[in-house]
Amino acid sequence: MPDGFFNVIKPTGMTSSDVVVKIRGILKRHYGEKIKVGHLGTLDPGGAGVLPVAVGRATRLFDYAGQTVKKYRAGFKFGVETDTLDSYGKITKTTDKIPTIQEILHILPSFMGKIAQMPPVYSSISIAGKRAYDLARAGKEFVIEAREVEIFSVEFLYEKDGIFVFDITCSGGTYIRSVVRDMAYALGTVGYMSFIIRLRSGKFAMENAVTPDEIQTDPERHMLPTEYFLSDYPRYDVPEILSEKVINGVKIKIGPLPDGFFTVYVRGSLLGIGIGRDGCLEVKTRLI
Repeated sequence: MPDGFFNVIKPTGMTSSDVVVKIRGILKRHYGEKIKVGHLGTLDPGGAGVLPVAVGRATRLFDYAGQTVKKYRAGFKFGVETDTLDSYGKITKTTDKIPTIQEILHILPSFMGKIAQMPPVYSSISIAGKRAYDLARAGKEFVIEAREVEIFSVEFLYEKDGIFVFDITCSGGTYIRSVVRDMAYALGTVGYMSFIIRLRSGKFAMENAVTPDEIQTDPERHMLPTEYFLSDYPRYDVPEILSEKVINGVKIKIGPLPDGFFTVYVRGSLLGIGIGRDGCLEVKTRLI
């Protein structure tokens, strides 16, 4: 059975879960049995672009996806705010104040680096076991805490028909809808996100992404190996004399080991993700 990733172009109008269901169906028809499938990083239903989809044992790497850098192209509309902070919500605030390009360029440096960001009320964040957007739609009162995110760059591209277009490179967990809200407030106005396209998610980029229909024609051709996702991690090859112990999960003194998480190879094959603890090799996530 297959293990790996598809670099999928999610179209506007499909949820990330819709894409997973479609890919799962494609693989079941191709291989004749149900295969585990999951996406790494939700895109809003109205958003489009790169959606990494893990297959088989690669789904065990979900917890590592949040460490990847994301790049988005987004349109900001100033002078109007909606409850969802995008074009699909109800208008809640309006103002005649539309910032100039010079005003925008002046404040952009203040949005760089590590910041405490308040996620949108309409988000997939879990609150006491329920999604924030479900609570918001039900009219429930709840509190979302700010979280630290990092914005590496914000580049203003152009303005057309009242939409200001930016490229934003940021850490996982950053909400672009919150960026437009906070940017608008800093400019003395309000705003919402009119569109969003994810251009990159870690190793997965728009340049080599494929549509679900392309995957359907030839799944094996378009599947990327698990190692593709992990190629930026340091690699550690277990000495042959210790291979059987590591395969069997025995904690052993071994070293020197790379800092942080690293890939563990045994006899040339990827065993999983490891970390060093007190001089011992611990395989945190097994992939075989």
